[in-house]
Amino acid sequence: MLRCMYGLLLTFGMSGSLAALDEEKLQHFADTFWQLDSRSSNQMEDVANWLEQHGNVEVIDAVQNDAVRSMIRNYYSLYSEIEALDKSYDRSFVKIGWTAVFEDLYDDVTGIDEEDVSKYSDEQVMALLVGSLLDQMVFEHLRFYFVVASQNDSFKKKLDEIEVDGVKDHYTRLVNNWMGRSQRMRFAKSLKYLEASQSRLDTEIQAGNLALQSLLMRLQTSLSDDMKKRSAFWGRLSGHFQKYLFKLEIRNHERLSVAEYWVSRVFGNAVGAANVQPILKSIPKADLDYIRENVLMPGDVIVEKTPGAITDTFIPGHWGHVAVHVGRPDQLEGFMLKDGTPLLNHPLVQKYLDVLQNTTKTTVEAVRPGVKLEDIAHWRIGDIAVLRAVNYPKELISEAIVKSLSYVGTKYDFSFDVNSEDRVVCSELPFQAFKGIQFRTAKSAGRHTIGPDDVAVLAGQMGANMPNRPFELIHFIHKTKTVPQESQFELYRELLEKDSRYEDVPANDLDYSKWQ
Repeated sequence: MLRCMYGLLLTFGMSGSLAALDEEKLQHFADTFWQLDSRSSNQMEDVANWLEQHGNVEVIDAVQNDAVRSMIRNYYSLYSEIEALDKSYDRSFVKIGWTAVFEDLYDDVTGIDEEDVSKYSDEQVMALLVGSLLDQMVFEHLRFYFVVASQNDSFKKKLDEIEVDGVKDHYTRLVNNWMGRSQRMRFAKSLKYLEASQSRLDTEIQAGNLALQSLLMRLQTSLSDDMKKRSAFWGRLSGHFQKYLFKLEIRNHERLSVAEYWVSRVFGNAVGAANVQPILKSIPKADLDYIRENVLMPGDVIVEKTPGAITDTFIPGHWGHVAVHVGRPDQLEGFMLKDGTPLLNHPLVQKYLDVLQNTTKTTVEAVRPGVKLEDIAHWRIGDIAVLRAVNYPKELISEAIVKSLSYVGTKYDFSFDVNSEDRVVCSELPFQAFKGIQFRTAKSAGRHTIGPDDVAVLAGQMGANMPNRPFELIHFIHKTKTVPQESQFELYRELLEKDSRYEDVPANDLDYSKWQ
């Protein structure tokens, strides 16, 4: 499930206008799209949960047959709505004739004739945006089913065997749709024409059109990048090759021949399937319960990574999500605010006292569509790290907790602007909450943004009191396994250095006296 939707916004360097764009129509589509997107994520999570409980059984009983049938029916219902919405926007001008079989559509983006693109009407540019988003949603769902079904023979056979509204062979249909040449070509060409039209969107973005901005950001995924890069490959993919690959994937996991191994490698590269975590290999709930009850302290910052196949990877760097832990009321005893008032007496703490006392929802996180209190044991994740500002004054920890709680119930910051204090994304939570700590930010599309890795790089080795590192790494699980304390920091630094320049951090003198 998509947790934190932080991403870099499209930046546009050319002048232009889309003044005739119907902003009301765009907002209506955005509202519909996010609802469909949420349903898509929820459906994939339902499948993952079912597989976690029943994926290893050899006999699927009548009750579970009904559960699988319901999941299939839900997918078809979602797909029908997506298809109907797509058809309401005319994309017939995106040509994908058979001559495209021999075209290399990805020499480079500049190969597209911008003069031709400039002749597109505002309605056509809107259709490119809508179509690209809906195509991406479909392919994300298809890839999810393809990955999890290919790894589970019982589920794969059940998808083909079970009948839903008079139709069988659902896995076969899935593979054919996933491998379909025309669908991929249309998606790839729509993306590239939209990219070539970016100058026409500049005025809208600069004017602060958040609906357009968030929709464009949603397209910044490894899947959409791969579709553009591999469009020539899919254009040349012959029917014989598709059938050969289909036969390879649908049969039980037998030893591959040399030829089949080559085909498998080409396919793996083409669809960007490298590093896709098997959906069932997540940190056990018991381990997350242990972290919540025995490791986390009030004011701790949590970073996590969800590398599975439920959604695409949206976030640059290693870490994908950030949250701030509040803690239980018994842990908050003795915490005072700067004015000497007990933290437990603060109106915001009082407001959420029942939740903190009687549930395990003790962590603040910002997810689409807004900020909420959550139990980390509900997360389906592969990596987690606990960061603690060990030298940070206790009264400032109290202030950070109050600030974090103040965002509960607020909407998600789709502008990704650290300067907009009233709304936050996940990585903006600690930025706004921890006074006196300097965080790394980057400028994009005229705004300063902060990602999860920008928070994570501020953590040093536990007990080392490292310069410019106001946080210390307290606990670390990598690829679902707890990393031994003696080696956890080196691995943590290695992962961040690889993806996010661990040594590139702002100056932090660790002197918080002026903030007390």
